[in-house]
Amino acid sequence: PDFIGNNFILETKGKKTQDFLIKWKLLKKYLCDNKLTDVLLLMPSNISEIKKCIELIKSNEHDKKRKSLSKLKRMR
Repeated sequence: PDFIGNNFILETKGKKTQDFLIKWKLLKKYLCDNKLTDVLLLMPSNISEIKKCIELIKSNEHDKKRKSLSKLKRMR
């Protein structure tokens, strides 16, 4: 992953190769197997998705500070 925070993993990827797709699936399996489902897993592919990711990360941090986490949509 390119960026790892307290509650998120952000992968920035240009061209998605077959090797990358396998590694991405392994990462998701690892997170599920280790019950890390509260981690926000993001992979934006264009500028509008990047902006959405920034807002999700900001709102998630804000929610944690207020101790009222709500379920956020996870991007695939």
